[in-house]
Amino acid sequence: AYEFNRDLNVYAKYSVGFRSGGFNGEATSDDAVRSFFKPELNKSFELGLKSRFFDRRLQINVAAFLNKESDKQVPVFLAAGTAATINRNAGRSQIKGLEIEVDARPVDALHIYGSLGLLRTKFKQYLDTDPSGEIVDVASNRYFAKAPRTSVTLGADLTLFDKEKSGKLTVGADMQYQSKTFSLPGQFTFDPRFALVATSDELAIPSSTILNARMRWDDIALTDNGLNAYVMLWVNNLTNYRKVNNKIAFGPNFG
Repeated sequence: AYEFNRDLNVYAKYSVGFRSGGFNGEATSDDAVRSFFKPELNKSFELGLKSRFFDRRLQINVAAFLNKESDKQVPVFLAAGTAATINRNAGRSQIKGLEIEVDARPVDALHIYGSLGLLRTKFKQYLDTDPSGEIVDVASNRYFAKAPRTSVTLGADLTLFDKEKSGKLTVGADMQYQSKTFSLPGQFTFDPRFALVATSDELAIPSSTILNARMRWDDIALTDNGLNAYVMLWVNNLTNYRKVNNKIAFGPNFG
């Protein structure tokens, strides 16, 4: 990291991590229970900038990252007579993205904040076993789960009054957007060799936009010796949007 001055800092980071291996206690056959999955390894590269402007009224943080994973663990939903979700090592993958955060106070009474996340994921290798027992690389037809390409947060808080005797009254709202994603790993298009692997259409979770609002009255004096209270009214999901959180495709054997 290098600090140009008290308001500007840049950094670079390299780290290595792993997710432990194990075995699938919920597998549907003795062989599958005895078969273990290997640790997942991750090499992570990151470049970033942290900055403040206009007497620290505006703060901007930017980070770009690249993760290279090997022996990536993926949850696989099996629906061949009985249902189970097991872990398998798929192969190699790449995750890259950009994150931007902005925090601004143009005047003392107004606080504006927001963030943007861009994510791109790709399997470089995905080994699966076809009906003949041959191990094939199907990376071009497999996708990541729970990895939205775009995430956005926007919000603002406005102080209506701030007085020593009557306290401080603040109103605020925020919006959270997430683009389409998928609940479980699967295949983009149907491949008859892997008939039990769900397709992206079956496991797609639509994009969502959630709005929240709040009003808070702080520093309400209860006594003369400094005992204060606050009152807050809030609404989460102001538009009553029915968000899909998860999906499971039980496969053709379940009708």
